[in-house]
Amino acid sequence: MKRKLQVFQQFVEVLLPHELIYLKAVHQFQDAENIAVLERMAERVLHNSKLDFDQEIDKRKYSALIQWVQHKLEAIDVDRVFESINELDGRIMTDQLDAEVEKQLLQVLKTDSAAYYFTKNFRLMLNFRQYLLIRMRFREHEQVDKWLQIHENAYNRSLAVYTELHQASLEITREYKEGISPTTDWTNRLGQIFRDEALDGLNRYFALVRLTFWHYNHRSYHELLPFYDELEAAFNQGRFYSKRILSNYYSNRLLLHAQLDQLEEAVRYGYLSIRGRNADYIHYINNLSSILLRQNKSKEALTLMRQAFPELKHNNNFHNRTGFVALYVRCLNETGQPQEGEKYAENFLNAYKEQVFEQRWHLLFTSYLQAMLLQQKFTKLIRVVRVYKLMEREQNYRKRQHYMPALSWYYLLARFREGQLEQPALFEGLKEVIFTVEIDNHRRSQLFQLCEELRRWAPAPFDKIKSMLHDMSVTS
Repeated sequence: MKRKLQVFQQFVEVLLPHELIYLKAVHQFQDAENIAVLERMAERVLHNSKLDFDQEIDKRKYSALIQWVQHKLEAIDVDRVFESINELDGRIMTDQLDAEVEKQLLQVLKTDSAAYYFTKNFRLMLNFRQYLLIRMRFREHEQVDKWLQIHENAYNRSLAVYTELHQASLEITREYKEGISPTTDWTNRLGQIFRDEALDGLNRYFALVRLTFWHYNHRSYHELLPFYDELEAAFNQGRFYSKRILSNYYSNRLLLHAQLDQLEEAVRYGYLSIRGRNADYIHYINNLSSILLRQNKSKEALTLMRQAFPELKHNNNFHNRTGFVALYVRCLNETGQPQEGEKYAENFLNAYKEQVFEQRWHLLFTSYLQAMLLQQKFTKLIRVVRVYKLMEREQNYRKRQHYMPALSWYYLLARFREGQLEQPALFEGLKEVIFTVEIDNHRRSQLFQLCEELRRWAPAPFDKIKSMLHDMSVTS
């Protein structure tokens, strides 16, 4: 393919499905070739078609289409709106307004309380009002003042909802981290906020993110589907749009479909979430890699994670970094490199011990113990558990909604292999952990997989556990 079309093809490859759906809905092309190219773009993005673009079409039309796509998407991009508001506010505060900038500021008066960044628009107009009045620009001041008065109640309401969402965030994240039940059932309230079309878009989207976290904590995934269908319809109409928000949406869809054991669908959304590289890229890589591991695609996950090393070096979020290291170690374990996995985990733990125990220690140590188990380093495994007092920490960790007993089972199995436990005692220890957690179909499937992983070292106890899990599924 000629260089000109290679540039166009590369441009199309980073477009996202909902961008194409929107572009197809708003175009007003009369030219048959433009329409044909747009249709081919949609085929490639929406259906992963490999059909080439027509090289007989005038190359200038391809260049013009790139500009048209960029213009259309920039016009609805809420992140660009955010940048514009900040720039305009800076102009006001540093007395750098000219006629063109003032024209842009007065355009804000055409927005309403449903705008995504309505609260920022309101504060921008507060500053503009001050600027106008002190310069005795009475006519413009009256226009701005009238808009502020009309929207003052909506502004105060948005601030109140924002504060309410922070309280919801505190309770939802505390439940995830510490297993402490919230004082409020946030299901209905968060749904109401998201569906309130008179409210600003930022609060509405924040509400859906927190509602997702809430249902994830409570394993009520099916209840989320209608909300995501509504959000998808909004994207198709050009609302709530930015590449960053779409990436977040795709990653959340990954989590939702993963919990419903719809893994192919989860992977599809996962790859969409990492098309662009933003501040949450490592988080999205973690989510996708986790699903690939569940599909026994550890080599594919390992390749993805290695490609993400440059972003990892600049990521200071230890929730994401620790999660990344844990998954990376597991990838090494499952591709026949447990020695490297063990070393990688130890190096990270030695460098960031304090941060590890603040967040996601359980995930990291599970992978670390797995690396030792695969090498049959049972004595070292037992020593590591005791040095870091992991069983004492485990008692509190079991309260979490998504607790899995892998760490406990690795420890019990190592003690059995070292002659510290008889087989009946091993079975009782394995069984005791099962009855401390609530088991749904998703968790039962995970426990079956864990039994398969460990039965090579003690077939009889793990086969009995599998039989118990099967009986529990039948009776439920």
